[in-house]
Amino acid sequence: MKKGRWTIGLVLGLLVACGEPGQSTTLPKTGTVMIKKPMVELEYISKQYQRPPQVKLFFEAILRNEQAEPRWFILPDNIDRATAATCTTNGLEVWEWSGKNRVIVGQFLGEVGIQVFHLPAGAELKIHYLALKHWGELPASVNLEAIIARQIMIDGQPIESWFEVKSLNEAQAEVKATDTKLLSSKYTSNLAQVPLSIDEESRVKLPAQLVDKN
Repeated sequence: MKKGRWTIGLVLGLLVACGEPGQSTTLPKTGTVMIKKPMVELEYISKQYQRPPQVKLFFEAILRNEQAEPRWFILPDNIDRATAATCTTNGLEVWEWSGKNRVIVGQFLGEVGIQVFHLPAGAELKIHYLALKHWGELPASVNLEAIIARQIMIDGQPIESWFEVKSLNEAQAEVKATDTKLLSSKYTSNLAQVPLSIDEESRVKLPAQLVDKN
C-alpha cells in the first residue's frame, strides 16, 4: 500500500511540474463545470390580438456575441416564414428601443420579414416584449431560427450604408421593444424588390411553446 501511494504521489507531482517553461500549472478544481451561455435566448410570454386575422406575440430575448469581432444577429419579425440566406427587400426602417442604454434595430420591409441587430464583440442585449407577428389560428408551438452573420448586403451595398445612424449597439443594454422611436428609413426606387444577401456564420434553433405567462 505504501508503494502504491508513493507512485500516485509521484505521478501527480510530475503533472503539476510539467508545462511550458516559465509557466505555472494549476489543476482544475474538482466539480467545476464551465457552462457556455447560448448566443440567443427567446421565451414567449404573451399575445395581443390585432385586427383579424393578425396576432402579435411577445417574447423575452437575450442576444450574446461571444466572437472577437462584431456580428449581425438576425431574428424573424413573424413566426410564419423561415429566413433564407438570400432573399429580397424594398426598404429598411431603423428604430431605437429605450431602457438601460438603448438598442438600435433595423427592420426590413417587403418580402423578407426580418429584424437585425449589430452587436460588438462580447455584447449582451436583453430585450423585453420583442414582438413577432402571426396571421391566422395560433399554433401550440413554433420552431424559429436566428442567424448570426458576418455581414449583410443590400443590392450589393453593405447594410451600414442604409443606416443613417451608427448601427453598432452598446456592449450592454436592457430595453423594452415597446418604447420605440423611428430614427431613419430608406426605400428602394418605386419600392422595387432588391436582393438581400447574408454572409451567414451560424444558426440558432429557437423552439417555443406559445403558452401565456400571465
